[in-house]
Amino acid sequence: MIASMACGFIGFTQTEVWKEKEMFQIPEGTDHWYVDGQHNLYFTKKEQIKKVASTNLAAMQSIKEWQSISEIEAINAMKLLLFSAEQQQICFTDNTLSMQGECISLEELGLSNVTSVAVSKRPELLWMYDEMNSQLILYNFMQKTIVQSVNNLRGLLKLTGNIKIKETQNGLWAMDSEGKVILMDDFMNEVRQYKLPNKNSVPLNEDLYYIADNCLMKWDPFSDEKCLTHLGTTGKTNEIKASGNQLYIEFDGFLHVFIKQ
Repeated sequence: MIASMACGFIGFTQTEVWKEKEMFQIPEGTDHWYVDGQHNLYFTKKEQIKKVASTNLAAMQSIKEWQSISEIEAINAMKLLLFSAEQQQICFTDNTLSMQGECISLEELGLSNVTSVAVSKRPELLWMYDEMNSQLILYNFMQKTIVQSVNNLRGLLKLTGNIKIKETQNGLWAMDSEGKVILMDDFMNEVRQYKLPNKNSVPLNEDLYYIADNCLMKWDPFSDEKCLTHLGTTGKTNEIKASGNQLYIEFDGFLHVFIKQ
């Protein structure tokens, strides 16, 4: 596992056009925000979750037992995964934010410092990264079994700082806080790696997008970096996330939604 594979880039550079289509004000006091594959937005504040649906319907849920929410991932259109790094647990809700079943205690799995989770494209599976032993785990949350695991991910991939994981149809992406990004296949083998000038990036299909000098950029090994669109701000851009063919970028107190033309 984590065996390096030689893999070239395929294709030709094409000009992309991205246009801003709408924006959403971020509620005051928001700790984190998330977006799912159906363009629904989620804003968290401690134990509270506010959902702003793409249909403009809103839902709010507050469960004291959660304490804090570190990540929200959509398993499908009807089921969400909620991860708390502080409590080391994973819970599930339906699309109305109502709790479904019992939460998973990660400590009962022998994990003590899970810092990032990612839903797999394969049904009933999710990835977890445990900072203890730098362990990457593929877990079946229905059968409650560990399917695969590898230790010393940080050393094997030479990652530094905070590590986040995210899966797309193209594989599992591991991203560190220094701009290094590794794409792995379903068996945890390295497919290719990137070194970006900005640590804040997001994978979309086969590509990586990031923000530099208040421009939306796409990593392209064949050409010089080009600004796909100017963001129109002199402030700091905090986060960038993807949903379908849309990118959500946080700056100036709003989420700005850009769509590929």
